[in-house]
Amino acid sequence: MNAPAALYTGRVMHARLDGVRHRFEYKVLYALVSLRQLGDAGRMARLFSVDRPNLLSIHQKKHGPPRDTKKTSLLESVEALADANGVDASGEITLLAFPRVLGHVFNPLSVFFLSGADGTPSGIIYEVRNTFGGIHHYTCPVQSESGERGSITQTAEKIFYVSPFQNMEQTYNFKVRWPGDKASVRIFQHSRGKPTMAASLFGERLELTDRNILSALRKTRMSSLKVLGGIHYEAAHIFRKGARYHPEPKQSQ
Repeated sequence: MNAPAALYTGRVMHARLDGVRHRFEYKVLYALVSLRQLGDAGRMARLFSVDRPNLLSIHQKKHGPPRDTKKTSLLESVEALADANGVDASGEITLLAFPRVLGHVFNPLSVFFLSGADGTPSGIIYEVRNTFGGIHHYTCPVQSESGERGSITQTAEKIFYVSPFQNMEQTYNFKVRWPGDKASVRIFQHSRGKPTMAASLFGERLELTDRNILSALRKTRMSSLKVLGGIHYEAAHIFRKGARYHPEPKQSQ
C-alpha cells in the first residue's frame, strides 16, 4: 500500500450450510494499516489514532501473538510468527481489522498481509478470536497467485474452537484478494468433504480522512460497536432453530 493507512467500507456475510441453516449480513467498516508506518498512520486524520483513544483507533496490544507489549512491538511479533512458519516478511506488512470505535470493538477475524522484500505476497496470517476470550493465528504461506488482480487460495485445518454450534473436524479454504482498490476474504468450511459454513468480507477502499471517517460510520451505522452483540444475537437465533451444541474440547481450553 502507498499510504500508511486506509479505510474499507463493505459487508460481512456468514452462512451455515449444514443442519440448521442460517445466514446474516452486515455493513462494516475496516481499517488497513501498515505496521512499518504506524506512526505516520496515526497522523493521517484527527479522528484516527494508533495506540491512543479517538473516534477511530487501532491498538497494537489488541493484535498479534501474546507478548510483553512493553518490549515487543506488533511488527516484531508478527515478523517472529512469520519466521517460525517459514514466511518471508521482510517487506510490507499490513493489518486489516475493525478499528475501535470510541474505544470499543470485537474482531472475530483480522488479517495480516505479508510481502517479501521485492513486494511479492509471501503469506497471510488469519487472526481468529472467539467470544470466550481465546485467540489463534493461522499462518499460511502464499503458494501461487493468479495474476495481479487474481485471488490467493489457501487451506488450513481447524484447530481453534470458535462456535459452540460447529464441531472441530473442519477444514478452512480461504480465497483472498490482496487489498487494493478493493479487498475481500472468503472462507469456505468443510467437514469430510461436506460444506458446513461460508463467510466473507468485502470492502471498497477510501482515503483515511476525517470526512470519510464520519461518512463511513454513518453508512455502516457504527457497525464496529455492534459486532459482539450481533454475534450473540445470531447465536440465539441458531439455538432457537435447534442447532446442536458442541462444548469446547478439553485440549483447547
